[in-house]
Amino acid sequence: MSPPEARETRGEPVAVVNGLRGVAILAVLHHHLVAPWVTPFGMGEFYRPFGLPVFPKTVFYNGWLGVNLFFVLSGFVLALPYEQGRRELSSAGDAASFFVRRARRLLPLYYLVLLVLLVTSADVPLSDPRFFREFLSLATFAFAFDGRRFLPVVNPALWSIGVEAWFSALFPLLLVFRRRFGARALVASALVLSLAVRLVATSHFRGPPVYQFMGKDNVFGRLDEFAAGMGIAALFARRRAPRGVAAAALFGVGAVLFATSGLGWDWTVLRVLPYENAALLHDVTLAGSVAVLLGALGAPGPLRSALTFRPLSVIGMMCYSLYSWHFVGASRLLSGALGEAEMPAYLALVLLVSATSYRFVEFPEKSFRELFLAPPH
Repeated sequence: MSPPEARETRGEPVAVVNGLRGVAILAVLHHHLVAPWVTPFGMGEFYRPFGLPVFPKTVFYNGWLGVNLFFVLSGFVLALPYEQGRRELSSAGDAASFFVRRARRLLPLYYLVLLVLLVTSADVPLSDPRFFREFLSLATFAFAFDGRRFLPVVNPALWSIGVEAWFSALFPLLLVFRRRFGARALVASALVLSLAVRLVATSHFRGPPVYQFMGKDNVFGRLDEFAAGMGIAALFARRRAPRGVAAAALFGVGAVLFATSGLGWDWTVLRVLPYENAALLHDVTLAGSVAVLLGALGAPGPLRSALTFRPLSVIGMMCYSLYSWHFVGASRLLSGALGEAEMPAYLALVLLVSATSYRFVEFPEKSFRELFLAPPH
């Protein structure tokens, strides 16, 4: 998932993007924290038109697809300042400045969460040599290319932070490619590469269907999402994105595509469809993410008002902290030690801790009013 950038600048659709982030993080939280009671594994009612199981609440079963939208938003937000000419990448110094800004944005909170997790949740004692290896893998993001550690035991949700970090490392190269060959070539190349990676990975995968694993979901298998976001940034900067009724219709199409992908995943995890189907379902979700973002960027009044609703925007701005902290106690949830009755208190604690780290770790230079009370732009 992608943490929001610190600066709001003229011409950047920050409020709408934060609204989409808010929707995405709420979907992910719902999936991770409520999924034990609403997954398609025997916990929900379904119908069988044409002999296929159809779950009326399939969108709620598949809130994890919000991560796909996060990756598209990340590519969009990182590329937009360069597409609008507000930043340059024409020298090694420019690339170094980008890496410094990105490290300041990603690493402080990540390392804080990592320290808390390793000290409080690790199964391996600190005195065990294996602890250092585990720490080194997580601290360097090497786990993102390790099939055994891709979903870290201490916090499986960190897999997407690893993918995000490696995309950030590749971003200057992708931007150079885009400048030399164009946005269309970048997006087309990434679509082909990522689909090939996923097809090879899923065709060789053995075991029960899973939502994510290293071969399918590493940075190269997900590169098309980031590249698509960069392509949308190029369209938006040149004022070629749809607006008004057309944008609203496109947003609706995106929502339908998300539901379609969710239904496909229901059938995949229930073995109605072969697991190789997962490689193509990713493209359905990607198309939904692109349609939703393009629709939101040109949204007419009512849709824009909904997406810029202040509480939703704040949740979106806090998404990095919420995502990083919400799974810290999930082992108790998944083991059954944390029940439905305790969930409200757990969610309140996650919200409090996330708000604190958002204020004092992510943006220590900003005031409480700027972060929580200022109206969206």
